[in-house]
Amino acid sequence: MLEAAETESDGSWYGGSSKTLSFPLCGGFAAQRAALVSGVALAAELNRTFVLPHLLAGGGQRSVPFGQLYDVEAFTAALLTRGLSVSSGPPAPAHTAAVRLDRRTDYMALLAGAAAAQQHVRVDCPLSKVPPDLVAKHKGLVLAALDALQPVARLQDVVARAQQRMQGLSGAAAYNVLHLLAERSWVQQCAKWEGTADGVVRDNCMNNTASVGDKLALHKVDKQLPLLLLAGEGEADADLLQAALDSLQSLDYRVVRWEEALGEDAAALAADEAALVGYSLALAAHQFAGNSVSVFSALLVLQRWQADRFATYYNGGNIPLEALLPLYPMPWVFTYNDWSAGTEYEYMVKAAVTSAIEAARMKPFCMYSGSEAAPMHKWLVKKGVRIIRHDPGWKEALIKEGRRYREKYSELYSHLYRTDGALVGAFQRIDIPILPELDQYNYVLFTDCDVFFRKQMKLFDWGTPLPTALGLGFENEDKFPYNDGVMLWNMPYMRRTNAAFVAWILNQTNGLYFTGYGPVDQGAFNQYYEKEVKGRPISKNFNSKMYHELRKSARIVHFHGPKPNHYLQWFLAQKCGTFGDMCKNGYEKGGLCPYAIEYGTRWASEWPAARRLANNCINLLAGSFHLAWEDPLNQPCQQQQPQATKPGTQHKDHSAPAHARQPPAAAGTPAAGGNSVVQAAPAGSVTESTDARQAAAAGSSNGPASEAALVGSAESSAVTEAGRAQAGSAGSSGVSVAGNAQAGTASSAAAGVASAGSAAAEGDGTAASSLEVASGNAQNSAASAGVAAGATAAQGAAASDGGSARAEAGGGTAAGTAGATVTSDPHTVLAGDALGVGHSGFKTGRAQPGGASAFTDSSAVVAGTGAAGAGQAAAAVQQQEEAQRGSGMAGRASGSGGGLGTVLPAPPVATQSRVTVRPLEAATAEVDVRDLLKPREGAMQA
Repeated sequence: MLEAAETESDGSWYGGSSKTLSFPLCGGFAAQRAALVSGVALAAELNRTFVLPHLLAGGGQRSVPFGQLYDVEAFTAALLTRGLSVSSGPPAPAHTAAVRLDRRTDYMALLAGAAAAQQHVRVDCPLSKVPPDLVAKHKGLVLAALDALQPVARLQDVVARAQQRMQGLSGAAAYNVLHLLAERSWVQQCAKWEGTADGVVRDNCMNNTASVGDKLALHKVDKQLPLLLLAGEGEADADLLQAALDSLQSLDYRVVRWEEALGEDAAALAADEAALVGYSLALAAHQFAGNSVSVFSALLVLQRWQADRFATYYNGGNIPLEALLPLYPMPWVFTYNDWSAGTEYEYMVKAAVTSAIEAARMKPFCMYSGSEAAPMHKWLVKKGVRIIRHDPGWKEALIKEGRRYREKYSELYSHLYRTDGALVGAFQRIDIPILPELDQYNYVLFTDCDVFFRKQMKLFDWGTPLPTALGLGFENEDKFPYNDGVMLWNMPYMRRTNAAFVAWILNQTNGLYFTGYGPVDQGAFNQYYEKEVKGRPISKNFNSKMYHELRKSARIVHFHGPKPNHYLQWFLAQKCGTFGDMCKNGYEKGGLCPYAIEYGTRWASEWPAARRLANNCINLLAGSFHLAWEDPLNQPCQQQQPQATKPGTQHKDHSAPAHARQPPAAAGTPAAGGNSVVQAAPAGSVTESTDARQAAAAGSSNGPASEAALVGSAESSAVTEAGRAQAGSAGSSGVSVAGNAQAGTASSAAAGVASAGSAAAEGDGTAASSLEVASGNAQNSAASAGVAAGATAAQGAAASDGGSARAEAGGGTAAGTAGATVTSDPHTVLAGDALGVGHSGFKTGRAQPGGASAFTDSSAVVAGTGAAGAGQAAAAVQQQEEAQRGSGMAGRASGSGGGLGTVLPAPPVATQSRVTVRPLEAATAEVDVRDLLKPREGAMQA
């Protein structure tokens, strides 16, 4: 494939950075735009001046300057506003280092390490090669770059004339655009793409082309406005195109062909110029519809959704480009009714919304019933939730039928039968397909409010094939009928069948209990759509339950059945409300505490019951609390408080079940007492601290590596610039850490990295545990020294679910109370001065003189205990699915008496500085994006 060449700089600079990054573009018009913004994200990550690339024109046969199509001044100004400097060309070739973006190598480490000193770095075309998480990290810059790709003045004039013609065809001075792909080349490439033999179902390239009018009608594309038809390049499949036109005309769409809209300008435009003019017209249209497999259409959908403008696609399914540019906000719908005010549901709504926005990065919609003056309404609006006021036409008829067996059914089946409001609230979701606010979407996520989201939600991650009607998940057991607390809606199908579905419900005489299928709305969905849903449950990652096993890859956790207040009641009195053994099952199967800690410390810390449940779990896992009716030495959720041991001794395993024990040593890890050489890490990469612990443990412990203990002393632990701990006694897997402290000194440790005083800490788990935990400050009135004369507070924070995690800490307070503020990103933690000093968000890791506990993520706990003049912190780390690497960097630890040694000083850290900790090398392997797009190069050019 031809790549655009580049020329040396002509001296035109738009920023002050002396180091530059350049790359060629590749593919067709739309693919070049996608490659360009990917390269912009890479330049920002490397802190290099971005060199404007040349463009490919004439079907990729020649290279033309960037300014031949795009307004250079507007583009560079937009990037400068976002902090990225721009150059018109690279420096002399003698100062150039070439780096190939090969996903089989850690090229990010090379770019940030060995190549970092080079004045100019040139990489190959970045399309599909820049890690998606890096693109998401620089979302604002990427979107600004897309918006700034404005046509040069002469092409803007062409766009303006075409808009005038289109607007003149309607009294509303507006128009719509359809990007329809019916070319022979497209048909051939779709067949090739869908036939790729890699086990991935690709089934939406040609869907609904011949019946495109029906799909536009289902998405409520306005028939009163003229519809400009944009086509791909090449000869059309005449029969297919005619069928599509007939479909549109049969539904009274006023189709405008390209030549009619452009007039005499149409013949004067080159292919790449025509593509840019068409793209600009589509971007400015009232409504846009396209084919999601086409990069041209997919980019338009992305830009329009981000601008909150209508965009849809007629072919259904997912948007493959989302694998490369994960910037498509997924629509999420939930309901709220007045009867929830003042109950635990109000807390759960707030937790669900906050996690949906901050962790899942979704676009929230609320079907709201209640007063606009209510505090909850004001809170939802402030959070950016789109309020949908909807009064269902079936309400009175439904209430009448629901009262038929109310008393009996509310006792036998569900509390939802008890009141009219609860019953209507449960059935509100059946009207989701007819809400005009959701007309543009092909798939919409609905959940109950008793959920929380753990990771970004992308339609692409739901896999294929997607639901043909509804996607529901298992309930208590893995069998049909399914639970409708989490549903993925195929909107066109559900919109088409909605009227019949509602009529069927209202014709029931069963009191709204559907025998064999379940109560209220859930029974109705399962019975009416049984053919479409049975045997096709959604992944448990999207409807994970508290009473099941812990799923580290879960994206949605659903409090189906018992809520946090019920689990807390069970902790205290072995009672689980009306939910039988569900609380016990959660405790014994291992899902309860990790989920409860994440929920109660991060998302629902304002709810006393959730916060207290989380604290009990933290103490339970740390060994400082046990259930009254159980043997403290034999508990499923307990991890015994580690004790310092002498070299050559072992910790005792108190027969805790497998899920509660420390993770085993990684394959190939030498036993403590063996020899291990600490190797320097490649430049720019993170260092696996297991090697450091093994080296430190050599000759110091005769027991198994997984049971070794790290015992601190004044010279026992150090962290090098590469993040490697040296000397001392360490264990390699599931490390138990115990810190010695003397009067006036606090000690803390986590995963082999110690930090006392004002510190920035970064650590990792062992080779068998991908969790990273960093233990933070010991503070008092002499915060700069990090030593408490009579009372010590230890504060620990930072964990991620795979990759190196970082925590940043600010100063201390006289009371020695520290707090960690958990931010929107599940991989980012902020620790600041003190609780209540202007910190927003939810707090975790509160420490008081004499004791501290902190939790950071669903799969790790940091808990500490201390007394006046002495502090001790221990980290309990649960095994993750695969090993990751981490590096350690901590501030200087000082104080009289014992500690965990001296570590290299960290650079000054501003209070509440944000550090993103998602590792690039892990993200690179997450999606094989080149294989996704490679079979359909024609889509890129369309």
